[in-house]
Amino acid sequence: TGNSMADDIGRFISGGGAPAQGTNSFGQPPASGFGAAQEAAPAPVAAKTDEAVKIEWPPRIDKFEHVPAFVAWGDGPEEFWINLVDRDDKLSQLQGKMQEVYANGGRAVPRVFRYMYLAVKSPEYGEIFRGKTLNNDRDRPLVNYVDFGNEEEVPRDNLYVLEAYLAAVLPCQAIMC
Repeated sequence: TGNSMADDIGRFISGGGAPAQGTNSFGQPPASGFGAAQEAAPAPVAAKTDEAVKIEWPPRIDKFEHVPAFVAWGDGPEEFWINLVDRDDKLSQLQGKMQEVYANGGRAVPRVFRYMYLAVKSPEYGEIFRGKTLNNDRDRPLVNYVDFGNEEEVPRDNLYVLEAYLAAVLPCQAIMC
């Protein structure tokens, strides 16, 4: 069933982009010289032990390259995340598929680790998003929504195993600036 769903979702979303070489403190690559310090991030831990789940980073943007984008989330002028305009339809389709797949919940996460990629039901928005844990808190881990950039503490009951094809179909869309 996972393969047929992966084939189905792959038909309407084409993703790509190589992972960036450096990462910032969120485990994300900085957006080409916008000031984020580069440091090595630990390898992501899979949500289940028999299957590695990892989401690719978006392509690195050259410092002087003009790229149509919009602000997806901001904590102020010193720290904000953008999404590329040309990927907005693909992200909307992925979000629709996430709501469909996790409409009745999902497989519970057996144990929470820092830097796990998960399907997360946001307490604030009530929707399912792709996320990454930023700490080891077992009851309410801090989650970064990798397609938008915002963070939220999430009850453990709202964390689900991220299906591998939903991780692979589109790179992380939030680019930290």
